[in-house]
Formats: sequence, structure tokens, C-alpha cells
Amino acid sequence: MPEHAHTLLRLAENSCGYSCVYHLAFYHPVRAGYQDKISQSLRRFIEGAEPDTGRWIQALTPLVAGELEFDLVIRALQSGETSPAGSSSLYRLCEGIAGSAGKIYGAGRLTKSHPTRSHEKLPGKKARQQELADVFHFDGSELKEDARILVLDYLWTTGSTMEAIAAAVKAALPKAVLVGFTAGKSDGTAPNTHLSEAYFEGGASTPFVDAAARKKSRRVTRIPKPAAASAPAASAVPARAPLAVKTTSSRTRVLVLLLCLVFLVLGALVPLWSGKKVFETNEIPTVEGLPPAEESVTQPPVRERVTSPSREPQVPRGRPAVVAVPETGIRAQASLDAKKVPKVTLRSGERVYVLKTLKPDAGPSWVQIQTRSGKSGWVFASVVRETKSKRQGS
Repeated sequence: MPEHAHTLLRLAENSCGYSCVYHLAFYHPVRAGYQDKISQSLRRFIEGAEPDTGRWIQALTPLVAGELEFDLVIRALQSGETSPAGSSSLYRLCEGIAGSAGKIYGAGRLTKSHPTRSHEKLPGKKARQQELADVFHFDGSELKEDARILVLDYLWTTGSTMEAIAAAVKAALPKAVLVGFTAGKSDGTAPNTHLSEAYFEGGASTPFVDAAARKKSRRVTRIPKPAAASAPAASAVPARAPLAVKTTSSRTRVLVLLLCLVFLVLGALVPLWSGKKVFETNEIPTVEGLPPAEESVTQPPVRERVTSPSREPQVPRGRPAVVAVPETGIRAQASLDAKKVPKVTLRSGERVYVLKTLKPDAGPSWVQIQTRSGKSGWVFASVVRETKSKRQGS
């Protein structure tokens, strides 16, 4: 099948040991500051919760079985597993794909020598590779030397688990052809506009957005990409539409700005008009038949207008940046357990200022930001994108 015929998405990065790796959705982790409904449904599928598990299996089974060529299906083992457990949602997905394609599910061919630590507790790809080194073992007996083997997993984050499985398979069958598939690829900026949220909520019959909705979404704005983010994954779906953003909010902002401008003009004209009236009413009237008084006596006193000194706007002493996610809050401390700062919501494209940067030994980096209204707090570094423009008021 030619590559352009796939409705699955293909990874752009070089995946060690695999001829190609595909996925269906982009997974927005919680640490990215924004998690859409499809990512939330994918998390429930990983946890084995219903009805999400049934919807993902129903969507993925015909796609993978119909679009990918393979002779054998195996799946990744989770951190606490040493052999496949028959109750997991990934086990059920493998059985469904193998049965639909008329192939074999080699449930017991891939094993682990011992349980491993969860990837969430291992920061970075290098630490995960060390944890999985020589842990997987593959039984290649009674298989063809050039067998096409499909390897399934929930998510592609760093690729450490899939690469460790490929190394184990190649050790037993050096000429084997490996094809990888994960339900999602961890990416906090790529939108899921090719998928229908209504399907994963039980309100549609297909997981994909129809052509009319995709054409309409081209008129709205894409999620801004942080400067340090990697290049977006290549997609087999032609011209993914950007994320939908309500246009009514922009119209409201324009009206508010126009009203503010009118009040500023009126505020500047009222003092000038009131000063003119005071001068006119303080003139001394003349009495008919009397000689005019001396100029020095009749000269009205000049009233000096007291003006308050202009207040210079306070300019935050920080690096200018813009918000790179659709919507998020800020926290009082650099921790997910810290309380959120009340009545502060950052939106896509909003200008803020970076005051401090915190890079812990493990986990994502944090930055302390200050809004243009003077409120400050902490967010993940990936939430904002620093700009090169001059600081306001300098």
C-alpha cells in the first residue's frame, strides 16, 4: 500500500530498528499545561477504563489490520510486567488486530527478565535506556528469518521501550522486518484536528473529522509552537487543519479597545473645556456710566492650574514572552501541588514577562512569569515562548 493511502500518522524521527512507526493521535501530557479531550480519553484507555477502552479498540483494530502488513503481533510490556497479562487494554487490542487480519498474536514470545521502574520516575531518554538494557527477551523459534513483526505500545515518548524491544527481536531474528504502532505520540503542541472529539465521547461513528469540518477549521488559528520544541511529526493526513479558536473573543477585544480610546479622548478634552469656562466667568463686569478702573486693579488674578504629575507605567523587569498554549493558569510555587493564583487565566498569544527560570535535576523546567496586569506566578517552561522584541516601555 502506498504511504499516502495511510490514514495513520507516521513518525518523522529516525526510529532505531524499525522500518516505520505509525500512530493515530497526538498525546498532550499534563505537564504541557493543556490536555485536550482526546488526550484525556487516551489516558483512560491506557488505564483500562470503559467506555474509552472499547472506543479505542473499535477505532484502531480495522485501521491497523487493514493498513499495515505483518505476520506476527507482539506488544510492549509495562513496567510491572514480566510476561503479557490477559486483562490489559493493550492485550485486548493485540487480539483484535490479529484476529481481524487473520494473523498470529505471539503473546508469550516477548518477556522481561525482571520488572522495571516506571518511565515517569526516570527523567530523560538516557536513564530509560539504561533501565531497559538487556531486559527484553524474544523467542524467535519456528518463525521465518525475514518475518514481518508488528510491535504495539500505548505511547511513543522517547522511543526507549520500542527500541529495546527491537534490539531483543533482532538478536533472535537479525533479518526480521519490524513495524511499530502506538496509539499516541507525546507532543504538547501538535493539534488533534484530524480526529473527532465527538467519537471519543460516544457521539459519532468514526474517529476522523469529515472533510467539511476540516475545511472550516482552516480559517482559525493554530496552537503557537514554543521556540525550543522539536519539528512536528510528518503526517500521512494531508494538510491537518489548525486548532479551532472562537472568533467572537477577538471581536470583543476590538470593541473594548475602541471604547477605551473614546474615553481617553473625552478625558483629554474635558479639562480643557472646563478651564475655558472658569476663565470666562471670572471676568469683572463693567458698569455703564462709570470710568474704567485702572488696568492694574481690574486685571483678574490668574489661576494656575494644578496638574498631577504623570505616572509612568510600571514596566516588568523581565524578558518578554508570549503564551504558547490555548489556555492555562499560573501557580504560586514551582510545583504541581502548589495552589493556583486566583482570577488569572493565560490565553494563547497573550504577552507576559519571564522573571525567573527554574531547572530541577528531574522533571520539566519552570519559569516565573508576570502578566501585564502585574500578577505573577509559575508555569512550565513549555507554556510560554520568549520573544526578541524590545521590552515595553524601554
